[in-house]
Amino acid sequence: MYLARDVKHDRDVALKVLKPELAAVLGAERFVVEIKTTASLQHPHILPLFDSGTADGFLFYVMPYIQGETLRDRLNRETQLGVTDAVTIARDVAHALDYAHRHGVIHRDIKPENILLNDGRPMVADFGIALAVSAAAGGRMTETGLSLGTPHYMSPEQATADKEISARSDVYSLASVLYEMLAGQPPHLGGSAQQVIMKIITEPAQSVTQLRKSVPPNVAAAVARALEKLPADRFESAGAFARALVDPAFTHGVASGASSPAPALRAFGRDVSWRAATAAFAVLSAILVAVIVMRPRIDSSAAMVMRAEMELVPGVEGDITLDGVDVSHDGSTIVYSADPDVPGGRSNIYVRRTEDRAAHVVPGTVGGQDPAFSPDGRFIAFVLENRSLRRVPLSGTVVEAIAEEPPATTNMRYLRWGRDGFLYYDNDAGGGLTRVPERGGRPQVILGTGDPGWPDPLPDGKHVIYTECCGSTSDVRVLNIATGETRSLGLQAIEARYVPTGHLLLRTDDALRAVAFDLGNLVVAGEPIPMLDSVAANGSVRAFALSSAGTAVYVVRPGLVRRPSGSQLALIDLSGGQQLLSLPTARYSDVRFSPDGRRLAFTSRPPAGNDDSRLFVHDLLVGTTTALTPDSSRGADPVWTPKGDRVVFARYGLRDSGVVVASALADGSRAADTLLVMPFLGDTGTLRVPLSLSPDGTRLLLGQVRLRGKGDPILDLGIATLDGTWRMAAPYLNADWQEYDGRMSPDGRWVVYTSTEESRGAANRRTGVYARSFPEPGERFSVSDSDGVYPRWAPDGKTIYYWRRNTVVAVTVRTTPTFAVVSRKDLFTHVPLAGSRSTYDVHPDGKRFVMVASSPAASGVQPRALPQPPRLVMVVNWLEEFKRKLRVEK
Repeated sequence: MYLARDVKHDRDVALKVLKPELAAVLGAERFVVEIKTTASLQHPHILPLFDSGTADGFLFYVMPYIQGETLRDRLNRETQLGVTDAVTIARDVAHALDYAHRHGVIHRDIKPENILLNDGRPMVADFGIALAVSAAAGGRMTETGLSLGTPHYMSPEQATADKEISARSDVYSLASVLYEMLAGQPPHLGGSAQQVIMKIITEPAQSVTQLRKSVPPNVAAAVARALEKLPADRFESAGAFARALVDPAFTHGVASGASSPAPALRAFGRDVSWRAATAAFAVLSAILVAVIVMRPRIDSSAAMVMRAEMELVPGVEGDITLDGVDVSHDGSTIVYSADPDVPGGRSNIYVRRTEDRAAHVVPGTVGGQDPAFSPDGRFIAFVLENRSLRRVPLSGTVVEAIAEEPPATTNMRYLRWGRDGFLYYDNDAGGGLTRVPERGGRPQVILGTGDPGWPDPLPDGKHVIYTECCGSTSDVRVLNIATGETRSLGLQAIEARYVPTGHLLLRTDDALRAVAFDLGNLVVAGEPIPMLDSVAANGSVRAFALSSAGTAVYVVRPGLVRRPSGSQLALIDLSGGQQLLSLPTARYSDVRFSPDGRRLAFTSRPPAGNDDSRLFVHDLLVGTTTALTPDSSRGADPVWTPKGDRVVFARYGLRDSGVVVASALADGSRAADTLLVMPFLGDTGTLRVPLSLSPDGTRLLLGQVRLRGKGDPILDLGIATLDGTWRMAAPYLNADWQEYDGRMSPDGRWVVYTSTEESRGAANRRTGVYARSFPEPGERFSVSDSDGVYPRWAPDGKTIYYWRRNTVVAVTVRTTPTFAVVSRKDLFTHVPLAGSRSTYDVHPDGKRFVMVASSPAASGVQPRALPQPPRLVMVVNWLEEFKRKLRVEK
């Protein structure tokens, strides 16, 4: 969209231009004919259409220029609106929709970005544009690559590509916008557009009152009805929705305000086209199984065995280390420790109740591993840093210490909570099998000889099953706690667990086997029978748990998954909506917007083959791509000059030259000029990464690699200055910890950067985002409240973005008279391709990012095999399957 001048009427106007590839598919004449329908709409809450047409192959339309903000801008600033304000905006928009619907026009793309606030009064923009585009395309929308509707606000019929879209679709979208104004988030969230769409199709929206109790019952009921999956179950008109919002007596059938699951299933089964159903079936079927399995009350008398894979860490799709799993005795709750392989990631204890849609972190459990449930299911015990036992209520309110031993003499693992009031574990540093009272006390070694592990206290409170060295060939033994006497059961396994059917479950290699066990005489009978395969055979974590109610949880053996070796670049808005750029699949990094936002500099490597990188500039408007470096040089780390006419970058691997900082014209019309030449690592270090230019273009912030001690590298920040020619100045920050990825503020007065300073002397490395004054580094200010990496400034200098694990966080700051953090807000989750500082940048409009995104398999791209993260599977009524297999074997 452009700000333009209407010379005929002497006024500012907003000019929107469609993509050339879209225009080619639509056809100019058909588009202009169809859009005339919307030009006739005249309503105080509809932004009128002044003009439309074609010029030099571009389709455009013209609207009034409104000096205000969009509803999205206000939500980004305030997150939630006052109830009265939110209802008033929704009511006015509903009246506008009702007027348009009565004139035969459906908007199809209601979202906060299309609602302008002019002196607080809402005006709906782009009215009917989607309809005009759809009609002009003549049913060929798949050729254009355009997705009508925004994922978070799509109606279920839009999400399933139903050809028949009615006015009730707009009602659903408006209810989604009102939901976000009240709750601070849309009704459905997900790590990708596909996840959001599948939730819209299958999952009922949570009642808005569960997220904000002050919402009046009639408003919550109106929102719930407007969000029904079936169009017929919603309001018959937008006007009826508007009236319900201000009618204190309005109620809806579901008291909680949330739609029931049944309409979601009916919508897919009856109203969704077969074409859309076929396309979505593979993903949807898995989700439907998960929905069925996760119902809180399951009739075990039906003896139906149901399985569902569980997402370990919400929003994280990369590799994850799983350290132990357990399930409560009633089967209602699962607990595990997970450590995502992302920058700044650490293990946490996660809890997933069967009625919940996702797992959540138990507060106060950072660094926790090997969790175990108490017999009553009210508490979780876990190991902290391999040497300390903690317990926490399931509510996660207060973490209590149970036992702690000197780090040189302990390595706690394989934790189990017995019914006798003791916690059992293996002290792998030489202590043997140990137990400690569940409320805390002195640890007691119950078996200090040999190499025991994997204790499993038996229900009689007198004996413990354990394994004696080593791995899958370990000897399964039983210990008399009182006498210390042990004896072999004649079995081999990694671990052995007693189950209430009177059996021992043996984990060996990648399978679970069952063998009959006489608890009274402590003897086994018969041969082990296979029960489950593909169970993780890792000998260092508990990979299986079974509740008394028959719910089993196990870790699936990691393997190799074929993934594309390339990536793509995507534009992502502040809500996480993603639009892939029309660039070929490659290995992208070092992305940087030009000051005007029209061009994008980036480094690209072939999807397969050599690692030689080249530097390119892509024009987002025209679609052309220009190489700034030849094939033979490795260009990387581009930084735009303030005027946007040149790109400063680094060259690597140029014979004996070390690292060269160069400058090239952005149009690639001339060979690059050398600014600085720096040697390879030595006593003086190497300034190697251009990071940021000051607004006047006279100071360049760089990353420096310095050697300390016996050649250990450390990252610092340095400055190069322009004084006639470029020269090196003193380092900006030079400390005994890592400081990197610095960025200057738009006014050049501050630098934000990533540092490990807070982790010095700590057992685990911690990274954080900080700010200091520039060019002289003054007092240090903390930007991130916990772990954080990869800071970026918004163009107005009032917001700093950074990553916390895979979540993008927005921090509102004040920089005068001194630096201060005003607020923090999580925006969305996104998995960076390589966990690199160079995989994203902020657009100069402050409303979008460019990010490196994993690419779907592309023609001609050879995929590569990567480690597959562990998967957690829950099986309801697994004991029924267990018993059936025993009967078959007999």
